[in-house]
Amino acid sequence: MVLSWLFGSNTSNDDVINNIFYYTINNNNKQVIKLLSENKIDLNDKRCKDTYNNTLLHILANGHNLVLAEYLILYGLRRDHANSFGEKAVDIALKNNNLAMVRILTDIVQDSRLVERIENLETQRKGLYVRIEKTEIELGKAHVEVRNLKRKRCDQCEVHEREVKRLKTNNDQLVQTNEKLKKDNGDLQTTVTNLRASFKK
Repeated sequence: MVLSWLFGSNTSNDDVINNIFYYTINNNNKQVIKLLSENKIDLNDKRCKDTYNNTLLHILANGHNLVLAEYLILYGLRRDHANSFGEKAVDIALKNNNLAMVRILTDIVQDSRLVERIENLETQRKGLYVRIEKTEIELGKAHVEVRNLKRKRCDQCEVHEREVKRLKTNNDQLVQTNEKLKKDNGDLQTTVTNLRASFKK
């Protein structure tokens, strides 16, 4: 009786369910399959949910055990169960950007073009984050250069004034670029969110 403290049960059948949850959490596919093959367990029964109404698929959606997730679905575990927070297993997979798990947890993603679209958007988002980081680093360097030039005293004041103006211009351009990248990233995030929301319809 590995997880009786979690589900609060003492019957033999419930012990099996508790053990199935335990082995699922620990990605022990062999033991899960063994217990399911030896016992007639209805995985859609309310006893096959934890205290937050998570099914085994909700638990697997937080990881990458695609083999066990597919097995449980073929065994008969439905994918449309919602937990206490109103989340289906696919919602959790989407939050984790686990597209491989999403493919298994929903029929909608049989549209390969939609999956490719989401993957491309995620790649673009990552690229934008990298560009934003680079521009912020360049901004920091530009600020340091401007500050250092202001502190220096030399005979070539005009040269340095021109250099300061140049750096300020570059700095302003970097600020504009950074703001544009952040806006693009926000727009892209909205697009991804809307695409994900379509899974629930």
